Amino acid sequence: MSRSAFTPAAWHHAWPRAAVLLAGLAALGLLWAIGTAVRQAVRQGVEGRRATALQAEADWRCRTLRIRPERERCLALVRERKPWDSAGVQAIVIESGSASSPP
Repeated sequence: MSRSAFTPAAWHHAWPRAAVLLAGLAALGLLWAIGTAVRQAVRQGVEGRRATALQAEADWRCRTLRIRPERERCLALVRERKPWDSAGVQAIVIESGSASSPP
């Protein structure tokens, strides 16, 4: 009779290889998950710092307007429109400053 490949002795030798393969796949999966979580955390941190810096710039630029209603309108527009970059903040400041000045 021929011996089957799935004898207890064959499983005994194959089991350590399968365990190592499964452990390796589990480790790769964990590394991928941790890497994804770290990248997302870094992205959120960068976006948070960017938003804070942009809000500080907007406050500073709006407070350079001399007339109080212009300053208040500028700050309200910044909070309403939420500009994405410095050019957007500058456009709001220019718009607010030119609203009450004569043409």
